[in-house]
Amino acid sequence: MPLWFLFSLPELYGYKAALRDLGLLDREDCYVLPDTFGEAPGPLPKKPEELLSYVCDELCRHHLPEMTQEQLDAVCARCSLERLADEADEAELRIRTKAHRELNGLIADLRDARPGAEAGRLEHEARAYLRALAATGTVTEGESAALTAAIEEARTAQAHTPERTTFEHLHPELKRHRETAQIYTLGLALAADCPDNDCRVYLNIFNGARELDAALDNLDAEGAPALALRKALRERVGELAEMFDGNFAVKQYRKEARS
Repeated sequence: MPLWFLFSLPELYGYKAALRDLGLLDREDCYVLPDTFGEAPGPLPKKPEELLSYVCDELCRHHLPEMTQEQLDAVCARCSLERLADEADEAELRIRTKAHRELNGLIADLRDARPGAEAGRLEHEARAYLRALAATGTVTEGESAALTAAIEEARTAQAHTPERTTFEHLHPELKRHRETAQIYTLGLALAADCPDNDCRVYLNIFNGARELDAALDNLDAEGAPALALRKALRERVGELAEMFDGNFAVKQYRKEARS
């Protein structure tokens, strides 16, 4: 079974994003599947420090058996391979730091997300990102365990987000209006038990308004998408207000609920 078959789309994206941030996958090649990457064949040591030791001890023509340690140190000081190894260590540290920062950013976004599709996407992406870091040896076993616990903690934290009692992204004056809270409360009641009449129309509009309200959570408040969604939200709430006061089935439901 190919490896990509084991991943959901967010997981696959998270895995590839980690490989990209580690420098193993070019940005323009992000559609390359994770199982493209395997261990390179050959007898050379895999770890950089082991490879450097192998070159120094086995291949370097300047290392002679009769040399003193001081002479060997002088040879190594002039060696470009030693300098390149130091530069590689620094580059690896920068890559590791960036990868940790990206993963911690995903975890923070997951913690702040409200339950729903966005939170699920972030969780899958973060877990796959961590798997890629573990598979490439970028995190230690202890770091992997700590980051796994952090993802779980973030998932649990966002799962306990309090239930909304109104539309959070309406204009403040409209949001504070007493009828807005009543409109929302009625929608929640119908979501639990809705008669088969025009109340279902009210419920459908209410559910659409809630989706718009939730979508605004993760948008720049001043951006064009947010402005368009807020306009649509106001329109849906206006439709709910008309049904709240003017639809016979809705008014009858409210009357029976009060009795």
